[in-house]
Amino acid sequence: MDADKRNKKWLGYMLYVFLVALFLLYVLFPVKAVEEFLSHSVIRINPGLAFQAAKIRPKIPVGLRIVGGRFYLREVPEQTFFEADTLYIVPQLLKVMRGAYFFTLEGEAYRGEIEGSINMAGKNTGAFGAEVTFSDLILEDYDLLVQKFDHQLSGSLSGGIVYGTD
Repeated sequence: MDADKRNKKWLGYMLYVFLVALFLLYVLFPVKAVEEFLSHSVIRINPGLAFQAAKIRPKIPVGLRIVGGRFYLREVPEQTFFEADTLYIVPQLLKVMRGAYFFTLEGEAYRGEIEGSINMAGKNTGAFGAEVTFSDLILEDYDLLVQKFDHQLSGSLSGGIVYGTD
């Protein structure tokens, strides 16, 4: 009986430490460092693009929640190439532990939904692959497209994009 109480006591201590660590990670999350890492990763993949976010927070249990994520042309920073209302990036832990950087994406942009994956073979290789599926993006909310057409643009867009490098 005494050993059972001791085990429950240690379990309580471990749970307490885990919850305090999660709270501190959430409160003291290095937003600027993560945003710089994401921006440099985008620049490394495509030097003509850059990334900026209005808000970045950790996603429990593992991942990132990005609010107001914006991809823009580096030469014209005021021109947004693509903007997401919310974007969740979740690493696939088993693949990451094996050295393959694989992430899943979920989010909302232009009142539609986005799902996809990002696959980076490793730090030393330049290989990169991404698949993104989007559904019901409202075209009149997509400022870049609206500016490029002289006429009224309306409707919704669904489809997918596959991008890869060797």
